Amino acid sequence: MIEPSGKFEITGHYELTGRGGFLIGRIVDGVIRIGMSVTTDLDPGELKIAGVEYLDNFSEGKYRNALIFAEKPSLEFVKRAFPVGIVIEVNDA
Repeated sequence: MIEPSGKFEITGHYELTGRGGFLIGRIVDGVIRIGMSVTTDLDPGELKIAGVEYLDNFSEGKYRNALIFAEKPSLEFVKRAFPVGIVIEVNDA
């Protein structure tokens, strides 16, 4: 069994034109870098991380991260594969 390199708690989803659907949340353990991957029970079964972004809103005191995928999945796919409230494991490629 592969040990995860990081864990990410999902608090939301978002979509940008040209970047597809991505995850909003926070890194709860370990390290998450570009090139790592997450697995899903849906097809495709693995998504590669193409970006780790920081979303800071100082006026509201909110600090979150976004995981962007190389495959540019649809928002609907991301919502089905990664429901709000779960913690996913991120693994080295």
